[in-house]
Amino acid sequence: MKLKQFDVKTIFLYSELEEVYLEQPIGFDNGSGRVCQLKRSLYGLKQAPRCWNKQFISFMEKAGLKNSTADPFLFYHMHEDSFLYIAIYVDDVLVVGNKDEETGVFLGLLQEEFKITIGSLENFLRMQIKCQSNGSVFVSQEAYTKKILQKFNMAEAKGVSMPASCKESDDHIDVSSMVPYCEAVGSLMYLAAATRPDIAFAINKAARLLDRTAEMDWNNIIRIFRYLQSTSNYSLRYTIGSDELKVLSDADFAGDKVTKRSTTGVIAIFADGAVSWTSQLQKTTALSTTGVEIIAASEAAKELFWLKRLLSELLSDFARRTPVLYIDNTKITKNPEYHKRSKHIEVQHFHVRERYVNDDIGTEHVDGSKQLADLVTKLSEHV
Repeated sequence: MKLKQFDVKTIFLYSELEEVYLEQPIGFDNGSGRVCQLKRSLYGLKQAPRCWNKQFISFMEKAGLKNSTADPFLFYHMHEDSFLYIAIYVDDVLVVGNKDEETGVFLGLLQEEFKITIGSLENFLRMQIKCQSNGSVFVSQEAYTKKILQKFNMAEAKGVSMPASCKESDDHIDVSSMVPYCEAVGSLMYLAAATRPDIAFAINKAARLLDRTAEMDWNNIIRIFRYLQSTSNYSLRYTIGSDELKVLSDADFAGDKVTKRSTTGVIAIFADGAVSWTSQLQKTTALSTTGVEIIAASEAAKELFWLKRLLSELLSDFARRTPVLYIDNTKITKNPEYHKRSKHIEVQHFHVRERYVNDDIGTEHVDGSKQLADLVTKLSEHV
C-alpha cells in the first residue's frame, strides 16, 4: 500500500448555501433596512460542517469513488488489480492505494478543486503511521503521549507496569476543584480510543467519577500517566498475510462497586492487530455470569457485523466468509440449556444467538489465558 495524508485549507468556505440571510454588520449599515444573503458557508455556522460534507461527497462522486454504506466518511474505488481508499475526518484526509499513478491522478483532481497541503504520516490526527518494507504498519501516539505527560507535569515520573491498581478506598472527599481531573480524563480518553486499548479499562473506570472525584481517584489518574511514561512508544502493529477477522468478547461480574454492574469488553482483530475495542459499563445489573456473557457477546456480534459489512465493500471475497466470535462460553449461543438463568434477560441481548442459529457467525471457545478481551474488562496479565 501507498499511504499519503493531506488537509484541505479553509474547508468551510467552499460550500454554497441555500436561503441563509444575516443583518448588515456593524459599521456597514447603509440605512436601507436590507439584509445580506450568504452565498458561501462561513466558519461558525451550524450548517457549515454539513455543507462541507455535501460538497466533498459531490466531488468524490465526480472523481469516480463510491461512498461506503458502512462508514459515510470512507470512499473507495476498485478496478481489476488496483484500489484506492479515501478516509476523511473533517479536513484531514488519508489516501491509501496500491498504485502511485492512480493516487497521483486523484491528488491532481483534488488540487484543481481545493487548496490542499500534503503532509507527513508522522502527524495524522495526532497519530504516527509508519510503514515498514516488509509490509507491516505501525500506528502510535508517542508524540501526543509525551505532550500530555508534559502538560500534567508527569514527564519525569517513575514508570509502572500496570495502568491501574486493585486498591479500593473509602475516601470520598471531593477534590475536583483542586485537580484538573476532567481535563486529564479527556486527554487520556483520546489515547484510549485511538491507539491504546491497554488503558481503555482504566479510563473507563475513571470517567465514571467526573462528578465525585476523590483523592484516590486522582491518584489513579496519576498511575495511568506513570504507566504511559514507561510505555509511550507502544504501537499497534498490522501485518500482511492475515485477513481473518476475529472478535473476542468478555465481561467481569459486578465489577462496579457502586452500581454492581458489569463491564463489557470487546476487541476486534484484523491483519493481526486490534482495529476496534470497547470497555463499557453494562446498562443493566446482571444476576449471573451467564447474563453478563450474553450481553457482552451481543455487543461483540453487533461490532462484528459492522466490520464484516465494511470489509465486504473493500475486499471482494469477504462477504462469503463466516466471521468467528471468540467467547468463554459458546453454549450461550448454541442451545437454550441455560434457560433458567437467562429467561429474564432482555430480548435484545439474544441477538448473538439468533445470528448463530442463522449461520451468520461462528463461535469458538477461547481459553482464559488467551482471552484478549480481558484487557478491557479488568486488571489482567495481558497488559
